[in-house]
Amino acid sequence: MKSLLRKTLVFVLFCTVHFAVNAQSVGTVVGSGSCGTSVQYQLIVNSNYMNDANSYTGLTLRIYGKGAMTDYAATSMPWYDKRLSISKVIVEEGVTSVGKYMCCEHSNLLDVHLPSTLTKIGERAFDCCSSLTVINIPLCCYIHVIKVLLNCKY
Repeated sequence: MKSLLRKTLVFVLFCTVHFAVNAQSVGTVVGSGSCGTSVQYQLIVNSNYMNDANSYTGLTLRIYGKGAMTDYAATSMPWYDKRLSISKVIVEEGVTSVGKYMCCEHSNLLDVHLPSTLTKIGERAFDCCSSLTVINIPLCCYIHVIKVLLNCKY
């Protein structure tokens, strides 16, 4: 009986620590919605970057789901009003395309992580991203490099 109780307590302690660490590393979701038929987005802020109720710096834009993203016009993406606070974009496995103008005028964007499932990057997806220094582009990706990375630091 003591052995079972001890194992149960160890398991509960492990789960508590494990989920607390994972929740902390993810940060706080400050915005979310749809950006494709089966693709969603989240704006995530680490608690160290919260200024006040309406102002954040160091936001991460997380794109996840399955399939293609929506194509946007230059100012129509749902996170446009937060674009100057976004410093990192993570597009997760399962997403097959990045929409046109996805990060247009995101001048504080530093790095972009793209999945191996990506087959297309829309025109001007990273137009005017003057601070962009890191972008990993899968070899299998169909891309018009000049149109995608227009006005970047490269």
